[in-house]
Amino acid sequence: MEGAFHKHLYVLGKEKYLHGERPDVKCILCGIVEGDPKVKSLRLFESKYHLIVLNIYPYTSGHLMILPKRHIIKMEKYRKIEWNELHILLNNAMEIIGKEYQTGSFNIGWNIGPYSGGSLEHIHIHLVPRFKSEIGFLELIAGTKLILETPQQTYKRLLPLFKKIKL
Repeated sequence: MEGAFHKHLYVLGKEKYLHGERPDVKCILCGIVEGDPKVKSLRLFESKYHLIVLNIYPYTSGHLMILPKRHIIKMEKYRKIEWNELHILLNNAMEIIGKEYQTGSFNIGWNIGPYSGGSLEHIHIHLVPRFKSEIGFLELIAGTKLILETPQQTYKRLLPLFKKIKL
């Protein structure tokens, strides 16, 4: 549409990332798994096959990701034991976030392939809590979403709860 006004929104602090300013690692998610100091990470839980980390560019408070420790880029490479563990972790995460944030609603999305989000090939799942009155004045009038806590505040709030997970 020529002459149309296009509004692009992105999560606060993500502008540099969107413009290519990223850690110099082959795979950011593998960097998180390996504990590479060049990659920012807010690890909540580590199991035998997966990590649960907060998204450092969240869409809502409590937005996290579950990623396999192995660099998996195709679904058919997931092993049954990994698949089973993933679903146990996903259920645990929904229960913890549901209780802590008083919600039972979530969006769960797989990122598969380099064009699925974040330019990452490494498969991962986003768990995004959703709330009854999510759309507020700022979103309607200014197209701006207000998140009431920083990822670091969310991390401090959730870490003790995730430490209680027993597999």
